[in-house]
Amino acid sequence: MISKVTGIVSEIREGAVTLDVGGLGYEVLVPSGLAQKLRRRGATGTEMTFHTLEYIEGSSAGASMIPRLLGFVDGMDREFFRLLISVKGFGPRKALKSLTIPTRRFAMAIEEGDRAALSELPEIGRRSAEKMVAELRGKCQKFALMREGEPLEAGPSEEVEPDVRSETMQVLVGQLQYSPVEAERMISKAMASGTKFESSQELISQIFKLLSGN
Repeated sequence: MISKVTGIVSEIREGAVTLDVGGLGYEVLVPSGLAQKLRRRGATGTEMTFHTLEYIEGSSAGASMIPRLLGFVDGMDREFFRLLISVKGFGPRKALKSLTIPTRRFAMAIEEGDRAALSELPEIGRRSAEKMVAELRGKCQKFALMREGEPLEAGPSEEVEPDVRSETMQVLVGQLQYSPVEAERMISKAMASGTKFESSQELISQIFKLLSGN
């Protein structure tokens, strides 16, 4: 499985780029919002790295089964995409076209049950928005915490199991790109309630609630 590709962008089309790698040209399908951004920035001729997914396009009964490569500039965006296509009836093509806003805002809309905001996105009608909220709410908190805004301030606390604290630090620093100091403040703020967290997911959920004001 191809999980990452680095090459020179030789062409940018609607929803896809061609990436030149060692004399080969790879067609990489990308979120529609990303394709528009790359065109505006004049990214043709620049080197880029895409975190990729592979899937086979075509009907189960058809003879034309075409392998496709999907690309994202951030590993977190790819992880969020995997969640989106887990929604029944919401396939890769629809999901790529719907990604016209940052992952953080998309995830926040799901977590807040903002069906109206979701319905305004391409390929997402009222029914799909309902499905997303029903199936993904509670699973997108990590993505809704993707770096934005100022860190919270609080003193240190040890009211959480060391392994849970460590796992949460790894998520905040390693995946969400907060600094260790910022991550420590967020964890400490979440622990101020005195709640005992059994898993990193529970702790991340509390951090999300605090940052979203819920």
